[in-house]
Amino acid sequence: MAMSTNRMKRNSRGFSMIEVMISVVVLGFGLMALAALQTSLIRSSAETKAQTVALQLAKDKLEDLRSFGTLAGYQAVTTGTDTVNDSNGNLGGVNYSRAWTVTRFGYQPSTSAFAAIATLTGPTPAANASGVAFTANNEYKRVAITVSWTDANGATQSIGLEDAIGAVSPGDGSKVVLNNTATSEPRYPRVLINDPSLTEGVIPIAVGDGSETAATNPKPEIVGNKNNQHVVETRFDVLTYAAITDTTAQVQSRVETVVVGCTCNAGNAVSTDTAYRPSYWNGFRYSVPRPASYAPPAGPATIGNNDPPQSTYCTTCCRDHHDPSGVEGAKFDPRRASHVHYKIANGALVAAGTNDNYLESCRLIRVDGIFRVAADMNNDYFNLLEARNDGTTGAFAPTTTAIANYQNLVLDYLDSRIVNQGNQASYNTPLTASAVSGLETARDINAPASIGIQRSNDFKWLHSRGLFIDYLEPEARDKIATSKCTGTTAQQRSCVLKYVPFTSINLSELSRWSPTSGTQIVVTNADFASSETQTDPVRGKVTPGSNPTNNSNQTAYSSIFNSNSGIALLSSAIDPDETDLQDTQVFAIGGGTPPVGGGTYTVNVNNYSFGLSASTYPNFVANPAATCNYNPANGGPNPFTCTTATVGVGVVLTIRSYNTSDTTRTSHDPITCSGPNGNVSYDPGVRDAYQVTYCKNYRVDLASQSGVIGLPLPSDGALSESTSITFPLIADGNTINIGMFLQNETKTANTCTYVCKTSNCNQKTYTITSASCPP
Repeated sequence: MAMSTNRMKRNSRGFSMIEVMISVVVLGFGLMALAALQTSLIRSSAETKAQTVALQLAKDKLEDLRSFGTLAGYQAVTTGTDTVNDSNGNLGGVNYSRAWTVTRFGYQPSTSAFAAIATLTGPTPAANASGVAFTANNEYKRVAITVSWTDANGATQSIGLEDAIGAVSPGDGSKVVLNNTATSEPRYPRVLINDPSLTEGVIPIAVGDGSETAATNPKPEIVGNKNNQHVVETRFDVLTYAAITDTTAQVQSRVETVVVGCTCNAGNAVSTDTAYRPSYWNGFRYSVPRPASYAPPAGPATIGNNDPPQSTYCTTCCRDHHDPSGVEGAKFDPRRASHVHYKIANGALVAAGTNDNYLESCRLIRVDGIFRVAADMNNDYFNLLEARNDGTTGAFAPTTTAIANYQNLVLDYLDSRIVNQGNQASYNTPLTASAVSGLETARDINAPASIGIQRSNDFKWLHSRGLFIDYLEPEARDKIATSKCTGTTAQQRSCVLKYVPFTSINLSELSRWSPTSGTQIVVTNADFASSETQTDPVRGKVTPGSNPTNNSNQTAYSSIFNSNSGIALLSSAIDPDETDLQDTQVFAIGGGTPPVGGGTYTVNVNNYSFGLSASTYPNFVANPAATCNYNPANGGPNPFTCTTATVGVGVVLTIRSYNTSDTTRTSHDPITCSGPNGNVSYDPGVRDAYQVTYCKNYRVDLASQSGVIGLPLPSDGALSESTSITFPLIADGNTINIGMFLQNETKTANTCTYVCKTSNCNQKTYTITSASCPP
């Protein structure tokens, strides 16, 4: 009998415990592997970023070393180190150490090869230690840069970059072609211009290594016909250059600038166009602007037939000059909390509606051949300077003393705000009014306290000026911070100022002028549109008003908006945040009452370098007798005021003691010294510079008022030298201008002796003296 077996059927559902455990183990290993991979990727990404930053820092230093503008700048390139700390959070939390090693090579024509030069700085030596001659200035420096940092594992990482720097500025735009002769110099394209400082109204500021920066005098762009002409834009260039001769300079950089005032309307925006963010100073140059992430918010307003025309650049200005809420990166107007546009209603600024015309003003800078809207200008310091008022064609330009005082004040200002400022966050903070007042006092910038003007038939010029400093974005602040160095004040400025976007602009024809009250003086304030046909400025000329009161003081006033709208000659600011800067000058009507039967006349000594002490100023003897004193209230020493009992007659005026002895300079040159062990050569180096004396020999070259110049007595070149000038007639209130000419400047001989400090004379004490100038 067959047996049958019944089996129950069941469905398999879920996983057994062993299957679950196996799955968990497999999944765990997978997640662990994935976590390890993720950690590796993060570490790799961080390391890649650190390497990228390090490479960029190496490139930055290489470009920095190449950024010299003169041969002296190249010769100063030497080995060094610095640190780049992540103070602003721009370096991923990593601090970097940077070191660069310089090796110098010069061409030796006898071997037709380059050989190492032992010294890293200074002019090309005549020969090496073996006597093999070098060709002057035919050389290069090899620079090896190493940037190191500590990675996430605590290990030191580094990256290196090496290149050669030739003995010529890279800004010249071409490679050097050399003649292999002992007197050869590099041949390369150079942009040569007339020295800007020779243009009346231009004041250059030294930035180090023999280079200077200056803004050309602003020029209007005028459109329209005859009685319907309008200024639509103002143009000027900011030049950095190095003087080559007394009249010629080589351009190192040129920033072409156009400032426009426009009327815009949001309803005229072209949505299919591309808006751009601002061009700004990145530490080396003005950046190429990036496209905006938004459509253009506005366009130029529709101009009626009778409305003033606008600049063609208003299309770009109205399209780009916006800082929408939430926008990141550099801004057009970084000093404002919100970029609201305004119109004028009932004489006041009110926020413009969607389809309202509104006021706008932009600065455009040529970047890679195209004028781009740049970050707004800011006038840090506005002031008046004393003009020459000497009757010459350049009487409206500042005096030599005023120029020197102003140049020193600008450098002092930049020292306080940037060069000596340890906190990057303060680079964009203008100095306080009290700090500026202290600088003005130290540099006598407000001299003279008053200017005399006669009640009739007289005029005096005034000169206004602005110091403009761009807002510094993080890139520029980092560049400035890492470029700082130790040394003398001049050396510290040389390290920093070439990376600071600043300029000083002649504002005499852009600022507004008037008396503070009344009609006793008149100050010209003509339309800038008429300046094209004028040789003298159309603004800033002070004349007596209607029957002015004798011996009274009257005040002239000048003002300008502190940003773009001031340069664009707009009659109103474009937003409430703009400040109206101002300065004043007091005028003394009539110049006082002269003695009975006598009077006063003034004397200006021009083209002359006055010493720091009044005891070194030239002095005068007059016949008929007069007492001539310099006037410190007028900024001194010019003009000298001569008081006499006799006027309206011929005068013989003798100027004395105008030759000077300059003992302010030092020398580092090797010198032969005598002593117990005979003659030895002493090289003082940088630290032990010794005093040298230069004898400045002037001659009287020009005299106004038909003066006849006599011969120098007792002998040409003596410190006691004097020259008499015969004037046919000097009346009360006349001004005499004496023009000096520096014939030569001679260095006197230096004498060096030494004594032994040790028995074998391995250590010596040197004494160096310089001979005096002829008495």
